[in-house]
Amino acid sequence: MVTKEDKGDAAPLKTQAPQSYTPPKAKRDESLKPMAVKKVIGYEDPFKEPIQEVATTAISHEEIVEEGDLDITFAEHFTAAGGKFLFCESRQEMVEILQQLKENHHWSNIYYWEDEVKEIVEGYDNLKISIGCTLETSQAAISMCEYIVASDGSIILSSKQASTRGLSVFPNAHIIIADASRLARNLNEGIKKFNKIHGSELPFAIYLSDKFAADSKPATTLVLNAHGTQNIFLLFVDEKIYK
Repeated sequence: MVTKEDKGDAAPLKTQAPQSYTPPKAKRDESLKPMAVKKVIGYEDPFKEPIQEVATTAISHEEIVEEGDLDITFAEHFTAAGGKFLFCESRQEMVEILQQLKENHHWSNIYYWEDEVKEIVEGYDNLKISIGCTLETSQAAISMCEYIVASDGSIILSSKQASTRGLSVFPNAHIIIADASRLARNLNEGIKKFNKIHGSELPFAIYLSDKFAADSKPATTLVLNAHGTQNIFLLFVDEKIYK
């Protein structure tokens, strides 16, 4: 019990200005730390400070991007929109990362349908499609791509790649493989390269950011949206993968 004497001797309470509440920071994902990965963007540290948004009012996404910076510029835009960019120094390291992703995410099966992917994973038993497994019963899927666009972080696909991705049974996780030959400065350049190979076939594009989708689409070229999961891992290999 507090007496009158105690009240007289008590120090006056100090008032403090109200402070804004700062929530505790989430723990980092250390799952890929053991891997000898040169650079993992958007996956190694998903709780890092967000990348500052690129101004779209004064700068067009058709801006000139230096040749040597294409992969970095793509990674910045792609990860800012929520994609996971993983840099692999070699084909072997890419396979090791695929194996670790499968283990870390507890994927029992990763599905693929392209011959190029089959050649990459050939000889690795834990990446083979299990007997009886289908796209519907898989937890992730791997595919190649046509081009990755540095100026906005979008990914250009062929109609075959996009149609498979758009199926309702497509897994929640989509792993896409690219190398330096797939880089394009902007969407117009990527579409021109696409048309040289595919002729009159219409290209599809994955946009993880609605803002970039609105700003980047050329007014004179028809580009279809590649609908599907937004949980995308882009494995960029610093070694020739595409023939």
